[in-house]
Amino acid sequence: MKGQPLGRVGDTGNSFGYHLHFEYRLASDLSSAVDPVPYFREHGLSIG
Repeated sequence: MKGQPLGRVGDTGNSFGYHLHFEYRLASDLSSAVDPVPYFREHGLSIG
């Protein structure tokens, strides 16, 4: 729903600062990640 949080920004594991990974998967298979940027661009949304 609009306004619903999608994730949290943090610094865990082996990283060099706060960041957020955003992706979606088609199934529970970890190799099925899909880049959402083309969908967003097609619908007039931009990602910074």
